[in-house]
Amino acid sequence: MDALLSAGREGVSTVGTRLFVTTFPCHYCARHIVGAGVYEVQYIEPYPKSLALELHDDAIETNPFSWHPPERKSMATQKKEDEQQLRPETAPPPSQPGKVLFRPFVGVSPRMYTRAFEKTWRLKDKVTGNFEMEAPEWGDEWSPFTVGYPELEAALTK
Repeated sequence: MDALLSAGREGVSTVGTRLFVTTFPCHYCARHIVGAGVYEVQYIEPYPKSLALELHDDAIETNPFSWHPPERKSMATQKKEDEQQLRPETAPPPSQPGKVLFRPFVGVSPRMYTRAFEKTWRLKDKVTGNFEMEAPEWGDEWSPFTVGYPELEAALTK
């Protein structure tokens, strides 16, 4: 949501863009994504608690085979269509509106994803709740990288 708002603040158009995010958008973020004119969202992790598909089912598609992007319209084209809708006898037949495609990212995730988003430092004392930054009990921030990629794949296939 912050990326979309920052783009708008800087005057950068988001219409027709592809957005890469770490987690499936929540329903609040989905509302901003649809409103910003983004055509496609690729996410790495699912977010089962998201209500985006239920609340915005008219604007979000998850099947890439039945997806077609929204039409790009200029303000002049939109005004002409609005005038035609006032006169139904001359209006063109309604077409199915385009939707934003939400689909999972397929491939190798960014190299530093684990380091960037994994909680490696404790920020609060568990008893008092005071702010005390401590190293984790189970290792340092580089511990996930002590095993090579082939060993991780072998362990996952077991």
